[in-house]
Amino acid sequence: IDRLNESTKSGNPAPVALVDLLMPGMDGCELIEKINENFGVYKPKIIAMTSSNPAVGCEKCLDLGIDAYLRKPLSQSVLLNTLVMVLGPDRINPAKTVEQGDASSLDLFRPLKILLAEDNPINQKMAKLILEKKGHSVTTAENGKRAIEKFETEKFDIILMDVQMPELDGLDATRTIRQLEARTGCRIPIVAMTAHAVKGDREMCLNAGMDGYVSKPISRSELFETMRKVISKANV
Repeated sequence: IDRLNESTKSGNPAPVALVDLLMPGMDGCELIEKINENFGVYKPKIIAMTSSNPAVGCEKCLDLGIDAYLRKPLSQSVLLNTLVMVLGPDRINPAKTVEQGDASSLDLFRPLKILLAEDNPINQKMAKLILEKKGHSVTTAENGKRAIEKFETEKFDIILMDVQMPELDGLDATRTIRQLEARTGCRIPIVAMTAHAVKGDREMCLNAGMDGYVSKPISRSELFETMRKVISKANV
């Protein structure tokens, strides 16, 4: 709090705060509450960090309005991707401008009804917040089996499908959905989400019947641009 006060008074408020959730004296959630109460328009973007498993405190912190959370130990690439996600690429690299139609490109579409298949409750809640802030309606499924059930009983504009889920993974769930669609001749856009961005992942997802691919942690601009591309192609 002292450091944030100093930077604000100097006319150079901190744009982001990396907050460990497990600290002595005042823990991370208490700190976030105080930041919310005291800094108004100068409130920094907040990235919560935890080394615990499960992620102790993250559910509460999401309700306090954090912008992202990370599991420790941090890798350079994950930290950089998360900073880009919460601040925008132009804040990380001022020489790089965001091309027109990137982060806000999905604003060109009507509000969408989205099926989000994600087993991690923290990731699920973060993605839901990102999408709902854009005015979209989000229905969640905690595994591939539930995603198929919801697909069969409700109408959606697009599915965001985590690749690794219990009971039935995203690849098998997508294959089943494509088989069901063969009876009707309709095809819903499906975007894969995976935390294991290794060579061959994209091809594996496309071969399973997915239309697009984003890696975790999810970048807002990458997610919306991928959604824009697959929805445009499907003429939703």
